Amino acid sequence: MDQKKALYITVIALVIAAGGVGIWRWQREVPQPELVRLPSFSESEETLGGQIYERSQNPLSGELPATNPFEAQDVNPLSNVYKNPFE
Repeated sequence: MDQKKALYITVIALVIAAGGVGIWRWQREVPQPELVRLPSFSESEETLGGQIYERSQNPLSGELPATNPFEAQDVNPLSNVYKNPFE
């Protein structure tokens, strides 16, 4: 019984060791992707993509009306009623 138990333990240890070596080799063989620095739009404004980017910007960015009509007024009737004791 002792020899059978030792054989099982040896086989299990060899399987675990072989799996570990296999995983280690697989991790080393995976090629790492190269990092590519993309040019910013300020660098490529004279290219076709840069020109399209400049033309596709919002032409009404500063001319839109306010979407919240109550922004300038204090419309919350409970804003000054409760004072938080922990502030």
